[in-house]
Amino acid sequence: MSQVMDNLFVNALSTAPDLLTTEEVAQLFRVTPSTVLRWVALEDLKCLQVGPKLHRFPKWCIEEYVSTAAENSAEQ
Repeated sequence: MSQVMDNLFVNALSTAPDLLTTEEVAQLFRVTPSTVLRWVALEDLKCLQVGPKLHRFPKWCIEEYVSTAAENSAEQ
């Protein structure tokens, strides 16, 4: 089941634009935009802040976040 979810995530990310909005990242992870912003505030998820309340997420930041989360869950 996890492999299927991984493939779905990879496929969704590969077709996504190079810079994603907060809403697009939220849809990708199936969470609310406020959850994405909480991840940013906790410094777990890196992004480009282009305005006081405007964030853009390069694909490499999403990939790094996912790989770090996977490593952390494997350690536990």
